[in-house]
Amino acid sequence: MRFSFHVVASCALLVAVSACPGPPILIPVGELDGSIAIGAGMDSGTAADAGGDGGLVVGPVDGGGVKPDAGRVDAGSSGEPPGRVVLFTQVGQQQWEVPANVRSITARLWGAGGASGLQRGATGGGGAYVQATVPVTPGEFLLVAVGQGGIAPSGGAGMSALARGPGVEWFLAAAGGGGGGSTTCVGACTNSPSGGRGGAGGKSGEAGQAFTGDATAACMSALGGGGAKYVNRLGGEDPLVGEGGAGGAVSGATTGCAGEEGSWKTGGATQLIGAACSTGQGAWQWRASRAQLTGGGAGGAGDWGGGAGGAIAGYCAGGGGGGSNIIGMGATQVTQLDGITRFPGYSMPDELYGSGGVDETNMGLAANGTNGAVRIYYVVE
Repeated sequence: MRFSFHVVASCALLVAVSACPGPPILIPVGELDGSIAIGAGMDSGTAADAGGDGGLVVGPVDGGGVKPDAGRVDAGSSGEPPGRVVLFTQVGQQQWEVPANVRSITARLWGAGGASGLQRGATGGGGAYVQATVPVTPGEFLLVAVGQGGIAPSGGAGMSALARGPGVEWFLAAAGGGGGGSTTCVGACTNSPSGGRGGAGGKSGEAGQAFTGDATAACMSALGGGGAKYVNRLGGEDPLVGEGGAGGAVSGATTGCAGEEGSWKTGGATQLIGAACSTGQGAWQWRASRAQLTGGGAGGAGDWGGGAGGAIAGYCAGGGGGGSNIIGMGATQVTQLDGITRFPGYSMPDELYGSGGVDETNMGLAANGTNGAVRIYYVVE
């Protein structure tokens, strides 16, 4: 069977084109014979838009080949909206052109999951889920960002988001989860199943959890970072009235580091270097925060970022807080589902976008969080 279709590539993905100032370039490709033959000048790795018009439109996504969706999806089937669907899973930013005769889209966004920490039980927080219908203009270019999963150990996760072009404020975003806590403790701190878990992303982010599995008073005093506050943009609130999550407090120890608070689009981060404290940036927009070998879990990104967990050298640390969502003016039929512990707010069949990292070995090892994703559904009038 032969299909006529195109690959839609953003300028950043083209290798053989020296100048690419304008919209994505359409590159013809070959026969569909169970695999996709990518046209010259484009990286492998795509997101598929399988339609009912005899063609297959493919856009850039996570490396490893093409993953077509099933084409037209009937309303109510697996809860999916009707119409054609474009799936984005490649971490980072890319542009998507609104097709002709399309005047609204339904977007489904999954924030990324935070990384787990080195303490047993210190799982990363799950990403938020957002669904909304928004008006669009045929031919306009939307900027699509897919959140990066937290980097182990303890990294906070990025948000997945949509904007009406580069340099324009995001109008939809699903927040990322916070990272679990990590310390150098090798006794009861690592053997306990109750480490400082990262908070999940959500409408307002969930606070990270304190370490609860050890009777040592110093361990109990390292608290998780706060979750970020939601801004009601649909109600006309200024985005800057929001708040990042508070940093996790510590008490009763001279070698403790309070967590760094979250800020606009950015989670907090705090790391112990010996007995000294080093604060910094956690997850920022779609980017995950760096790994932290010793310290409180980093906050997840969102409209506002979650705070970092507090940490006490040689003992234990709290998890980072989750970020908050963005729902911009003009959005309708809005659904927001908070992450639940390490799980995303909503799970697709056979897919688990935005899950927090977890130690499957139960041996105090750390794991990365799962990347987010964006699905755009539309109907051609």
